[in-house]
Amino acid sequence: MSTFRGSDKRGGAGARIARAPQRAWAVYQPAQLAVVLQSLERRTGRSTADRPRQLLTLTAPEMTVLVGGLRLRGASTDGSNDGVFTRRPGQLRPDFFVHLLDMATSWQPMSPAGDRFEGRDRKSGALTWTASRVDLVFGANARLRALAEVCASAGSEQKFVDNFAAARTRVMALDGFDLG
Repeated sequence: MSTFRGSDKRGGAGARIARAPQRAWAVYQPAQLAVVLQSLERRTGRSTADRPRQLLTLTAPEMTVLVGGLRLRGASTDGSNDGVFTRRPGQLRPDFFVHLLDMATSWQPMSPAGDRFEGRDRKSGALTWTASRVDLVFGANARLRALAEVCASAGSEQKFVDNFAAARTRVMALDGFDLG
């Protein structure tokens, strides 16, 4: 999703990632990306750059569940555990939102740039989670916080899973130029 550009609303699942300069951007892990692109080109006979470009047209609720679900699955640009707010990694549950909004956790910057944060238990001071600035926006922005609270509410587990599946399916279909 880091191929999406808000400035001209272009990008999305694939998009320009196969071309320069994006192909070399550190966020895409260029060495790993080269292997993936090679594999895709062998399988499809067309590069991602040749495909029609489409918009990433997710709503705020769709993006919210998608980010939360991907974080629980360990999705990050640098392989860190930032944003993996669960004791059950890999399980699709609303834990990301439950732990993000937990008032027992105090968030403080842990990098000079203020782009990484640590969450500590307010009583004991023990480190419980680490997060990126993007993770914490779901607790800081009023609209996103409201969506996060819905995801974290009691009894929301199945709705979260269903909404995540729908949002993921939608993103995967965005570049499906040949899907009818």
